[in-house]
Amino acid sequence: MVAGVLALFVIERGLGALLALVGFEFPSAVAGMLLCFALLAMCRALGLSGVDRVIALLEPARHFLGRWMALFFVPPLALLPLAEPPGPGELWRVVLVLSLGFAATLLGTAFVARLLSGHAEAPAPVLAPAQSWPMSGLLGVWLLTTGLGYAAALAGLALGRLAFGVGLTVCWFVIGDWLRGTLARRGAVLLSNVCHPVGVGALGAGLVWCAAGFPLRSYLAFGAEASGPGNLLVFLLSPAVVALGLSLDRERESLRCAAAPLLVATAFAAAFSLFASAGLSRLFGLSAAYGRALVPRSVTTPIALSIARLLDGDPSLTAVLVIVSGVLGALAARPLLERLGFRSPIALGIATGAASHGIGTAALLREAPRAAALSGIAFALTASISVALVSLQPVRALLLALTG
Repeated sequence: MVAGVLALFVIERGLGALLALVGFEFPSAVAGMLLCFALLAMCRALGLSGVDRVIALLEPARHFLGRWMALFFVPPLALLPLAEPPGPGELWRVVLVLSLGFAATLLGTAFVARLLSGHAEAPAPVLAPAQSWPMSGLLGVWLLTTGLGYAAALAGLALGRLAFGVGLTVCWFVIGDWLRGTLARRGAVLLSNVCHPVGVGALGAGLVWCAAGFPLRSYLAFGAEASGPGNLLVFLLSPAVVALGLSLDRERESLRCAAAPLLVATAFAAAFSLFASAGLSRLFGLSAAYGRALVPRSVTTPIALSIARLLDGDPSLTAVLVIVSGVLGALAARPLLERLGFRSPIALGIATGAASHGIGTAALLREAPRAAALSGIAFALTASISVALVSLQPVRALLLALTG
């Protein structure tokens, strides 16, 4: 498993270096995901032997990263209190634009996907709540890790602080997962949707980290001091995204059936999301800073930052709003779509990936693997089409005019 994770990380870093060399701005992890899927498809088409052996060797890493991918989004969300908040009069407008834009993109994309998929797939029954992990053993191990790490941190050991932060994050994530499963089994569906492990993990880890006497900025550091516990978890996010290429290969038949819905629905989602965000920002009178930061809210963070630069937006503000939009998708996308009758993996997966990028995809991985595979390629396509659109001068000029 460790060797597989390292191999996927090497693929991501190698592609990152190659993309930087040619001056092409694109997330190397997403490029790695698409490359892995394309290479496996090509090898199968050529009848090359050894493909299944390679997949079997990487399967432990794929399983581990898929199981824990949502955890790797916790550290950026935990830093949300450090973001500069909007003024009192603007906060409700930001929330309204973000919520309305997310809902419109999610439902519009689901409708287009279902319309184009036709009878390719019968609606699936309502998906069961995600199975939570066994609490006793798993939580016990990580509580012990957290306690020993804190003791070592008090003794002045940097490794102890790292173990304390990672153990703390995993503990709160597992508690959130257990709490969500317990509430769902008892019929408290609304509460179970609110208690998503990403949100519970970020809130719990941030509060306890600060209560232990450590500054929140040291939990996920940047630049030369990027050695916090959050950095270790975020480090695993890149190979986790690359590993989605293996999940895509497992669901290649579903992808073949969903090729037309994927291409058309993601193109619709990219254009609609950009202009819906800009139009709603103008309608509700948001400042140019928040309007431009909200334009790429449905796009995965690295490409959203590129779009923000093209629009002269604030990258840090954009990153916060993109993460919040993703968490909103992780909390609400699946329940909302199921309640409105969008239950097939095609509609569920494409709409979730297009509206809430990697965080929404991570939430589907254990609950609906077929939908998660479609979600993975949907968020990659949406991001690619979005940055291509904003690169066009007329489109960029219109977005700038709408956002002021």
